[in-house]
Amino acid sequence: MKMLLILLLLMTTLSCTSVIVHTNSAPSESLSDRDQDGVIDSRDQCQESIKAYRVDYLGCTVYQIIKREQPLAIDFVNGSGYLHPKYYPQIAQLAATLNNQPETKVLIEGHASNQGDNASINYKLSVRRARMVAQTLIKRYEISSDRVSTIGRGATMLKLQGDNQVFHQHNRRVTAILSDRVPTAKSQW
Repeated sequence: MKMLLILLLLMTTLSCTSVIVHTNSAPSESLSDRDQDGVIDSRDQCQESIKAYRVDYLGCTVYQIIKREQPLAIDFVNGSGYLHPKYYPQIAQLAATLNNQPETKVLIEGHASNQGDNASINYKLSVRRARMVAQTLIKRYEISSDRVSTIGRGATMLKLQGDNQVFHQHNRRVTAILSDRVPTAKSQW
């Protein structure tokens, strides 16, 4: 029994032995960091990263998403997803913002009032409203479809709480959420 334990201990010790391999490269070459981002060139997958920005363990710039809302004063008739042409100037202004910021994407959120008994109908209306604005951005103002997305919120995010026509009108709306991908600055010690 003692012999078996000694043999097991010896096998475990031998299997944990590591081998060190030496290379002939000079230490200064293997540890070089040409773009000075803190990641050595042999591991750096983004050789042209900018020194002022944070990088991940592969040497690629770390980005953060900044979101901001651009107000749209577009109202819809009760039970309708029809977008009246009088709102085109607001959509044109949104398109101009997107054209001036080619990396920016937009999420069009459609909303509905809590009028009526059927939440499913309100949800479908909110989707239709968002899609109408998005289609106008894409077709009329030639914004690339990969920069525009939509979501229907139904009556889940009411702007005003209450049960009168004024409140319902304010809740039947769309909003534009702009998203920018911005490099994260390095922290200063």
